[in-house]
Amino acid sequence: MSLSISLDISSSAEKFYNQWRTQAHLLPGISGSIHSVEVHEGDWDSDGAVKLWTYTLEGKSRTAKDKVSFDDEDKSVTMDIIEGDVLKEFKSFKIVMKASAKADGKSRVIWSYDFEKISESVALPVSYLIIYEKLTREWNLTMELNELQTKRMTGQVTYLWECNSEALFHSSEIIKK
Repeated sequence: MSLSISLDISSSAEKFYNQWRTQAHLLPGISGSIHSVEVHEGDWDSDGAVKLWTYTLEGKSRTAKDKVSFDDEDKSVTMDIIEGDVLKEFKSFKIVMKASAKADGKSRVIWSYDFEKISESVALPVSYLIIYEKLTREWNLTMELNELQTKRMTGQVTYLWECNSEALFHSSEIIKK
């Protein structure tokens, strides 16, 4: 079975892909859902590297060990889960992230999940779509704020953030009123 979600981001596809390709260790500083990422075999950016992720899903701390592969031309990352909590409910679980440029200068990120449930009573892993949607949005917001900060520091803009009645910025989260 498969599930997927498609999101548009303001940053380049290359920048998003490189975050996962070469700087996955920085993701815990961007998202409150990801607590740590450790390399257990290989290097951060090598095909076949094995990484251990600690994250929160549905209010519980969980782990997943994946074997990662990269496609630089396609700007995609494939994470085959080889150990961890998700395999208590699924015989197999594979996550694929693909970033691509759009004509409007923005980018599209597609997260796909291929999985096989242990039994029919196991629910679809929608919560994993939600966690990666949240992570993608948090990453995009962080990049936008960094760009504004850089422009402000170089005198390209004279403000850092404008707040309106629709949203308040607080601790890397958008809190809707």
